[in-house]
Amino acid sequence: MSIKQIVVSPREIVLGTRFRVDVELDEEFLESVKEKGILTPITVTPDLILIAGGRRLAAALQLDLPEIACLVREVSGELDLRECVLIENIHRKDLKWLDRAKLVNRINELMQDKYGTRGSQTRTAEIL
Repeated sequence: MSIKQIVVSPREIVLGTRFRVDVELDEEFLESVKEKGILTPITVTPDLILIAGGRRLAAALQLDLPEIACLVREVSGELDLRECVLIENIHRKDLKWLDRAKLVNRINELMQDKYGTRGSQTRTAEIL
């Protein structure tokens, strides 16, 4: 199976039948996309039908982003497509709390290095 990366207008992507109806675009998520962009490409079929990344696509559309990175994956029918959707959604794993704490601490240290006294824990918490 070959997967390639392309960049397209989010408006070119077809949603198709989706099982997740609530994409929950909270302000924090939208702000992170505004500030850092979409960090993980969405996944589409060669016909630009969305496989994975509904929230990212919805954010790109809401923020009127001109283009979005996509991974193009061949699918062999609806069964393969639906399996990919399920796998994408059930196998996402957040950082363990200790790993997350270490990462946040390191970001705080780097903020203090970069901003000096303006790089406080409160500022780090606000950004995160």
